[in-house]
Amino acid sequence: MDIKTKAHRLPEMAYRGVKAVSFTACIERRLRPFGDSELVGRMVEVLGTSAESAKCVIPVYGFMPDHVHLLVQGVSPASRLKVAMDQFKRRSGELLAQRFPGIAWQRNYHDHIIRHSDDLSAHVAYILNNSVRAGLVEAWSEYPFSGSVGIELAEYLRDLESDQKFGR
Repeated sequence: MDIKTKAHRLPEMAYRGVKAVSFTACIERRLRPFGDSELVGRMVEVLGTSAESAKCVIPVYGFMPDHVHLLVQGVSPASRLKVAMDQFKRRSGELLAQRFPGIAWQRNYHDHIIRHSDDLSAHVAYILNNSVRAGLVEAWSEYPFSGSVGIELAEYLRDLESDQKFGR
């Protein structure tokens, strides 16, 4: 008997406009390339190019050793958040293949469309504190592989500060 799996993606229109989506993408076999600061720097460049071409910003990202958490935010009605993520995975996958043959992204990724400000604050806190929960640093602000692209992280956090404590 052929079992069909249900597609987990929403229609493309659900990922367009002025909204935010939290994405998580993992490396196959949980290999750990993201301890390399030069590689992460190049990944952030690719992330910026991909986000800009899709009319998005990245208020918060966190590259953990074997996965990445991204908050992608549309800045106009023409923003295409899923396109930004797909371009990032494709372009960064090419970079991974050149630099680390045999290391690749898992095919799919997890996404969550943010619907409420409380949800947004929770996702930002989750991304920033992931390195603390993993025991990599004492405070999220010490972690070298998190930040933002296209927007100032400190300014973004000030806007959210009344909703959530970030343990700085």
